[in-house]
Amino acid sequence: MPIMTLGELKAEVMSTVGADYTADIVRYLNKGLLELSEMSQVITRAEVSVVNGIFALPSDCLIIKDVLYKGVYLSRYDKTAFPDKLASTPLYWQRDGNNIELYPVPKGTTTVTLVYTEGEAAMEAEDDTHTLEHADEFLISFAKWKVLIDTKGVSNEALYWRQESETEKEKWRKLNFAQHHRPRKVRVGRWW
Repeated sequence: MPIMTLGELKAEVMSTVGADYTADIVRYLNKGLLELSEMSQVITRAEVSVVNGIFALPSDCLIIKDVLYKGVYLSRYDKTAFPDKLASTPLYWQRDGNNIELYPVPKGTTTVTLVYTEGEAAMEAEDDTHTLEHADEFLISFAKWKVLIDTKGVSNEALYWRQESETEKEKWRKLNFAQHHRPRKVRVGRWW
């Protein structure tokens, strides 16, 4: 089943909530995309350039999973600030706004591997689409629930669409997990 455009998603929502209320439909559809992006098991690996121990996060980075330097996982630094700048092989990383700082600072310009979950780009134009497979049913029911709460308050219809959105989100989560989950540890045994 092809992914619906923003215009098609809006039309589905308006079929339930009425065509006279369109104020927040796009905002709720994009909010639903963000919720699914946070649960997604799809990870992206990117080689990023590090200058003076600092690199900028890609604009589509939503959740940082790991930072690797020459194939070695770096640990997240849990204190507020690094001690004095020491030049050596990095062991730790720390987020500072939209930048990642490494400690100790690697010499010169180098690269690290950033492993992260992508955030979906917001849909704005009528023909915009998203990239999350099987997400349309959740997005429609989520937006219907939110708009009905805004327009009619807590009602049986709003509660019905809330339950539908929770059911669809759980279906999507299970399907996404089954399609994209990668085990952290693999048991090695005899092959014969």
